[in-house]
Amino acid sequence: MTVQAARKDDATPDSRALLVVDDTADTRELYALYFRNVGFTVLTAHDGISGIAVARAKQPDIIVMDLSMPGLDGIAATRELKADPRTWQTPIIILTGYPLRGIQDGALEAGADAFLAKPCLPEDLEQHIQRLLAQPAVPPIPRPATPPQRTDAVSVAGLLRRQPGLCTTCIATKLVLSAERVMDAVSSLGSTGALDQHVGRCAVCGRSRWVISLAR
Repeated sequence: MTVQAARKDDATPDSRALLVVDDTADTRELYALYFRNVGFTVLTAHDGISGIAVARAKQPDIIVMDLSMPGLDGIAATRELKADPRTWQTPIIILTGYPLRGIQDGALEAGADAFLAKPCLPEDLEQHIQRLLAQPAVPPIPRPATPPQRTDAVSVAGLLRRQPGLCTTCIATKLVLSAERVMDAVSSLGSTGALDQHVGRCAVCGRSRWVISLAR
């Protein structure tokens, strides 16, 4: 079944527009079906880059943003939208399957208005959305730059979610990061128990090395 994003122009005068940004089609479809049934106009985007484009073009009332997406992750997309005078007032909820404290801090520092763990039932998400829509818009407070190790940790976690069992050399190559930054990110994630590290064959280079996956 394919869910087509509702057009904001087709909405009733009292409906609110929700933008769902997620690289998983099933998630987009689930939320689109539910929120259209409860009266929202629903827009969708499959990654951070297209999410920014839709947000700027359609001006939704609220955005639900996945954290780990290819190309541009949810934190980077949120930071860009909150820095844009056209979209800074739009509340953004970030959803993630890896609700680590360091990643949550990075999301909130980027300007996210809420940070929720997956799986998140549509009914629970609706409560958060209604709460945020009832609040007046507040100009974003200037925040210090997110430390590189936090954004690196998000990128490493996202890569390992899509492709587990990688050595640090291949992680560095795929993310275009230095070995030192990869090791810092791995150390940060490992300290929270988020990683499974063992000797094995890397899924990319095939060499017998210390390989890393997200803990289950």
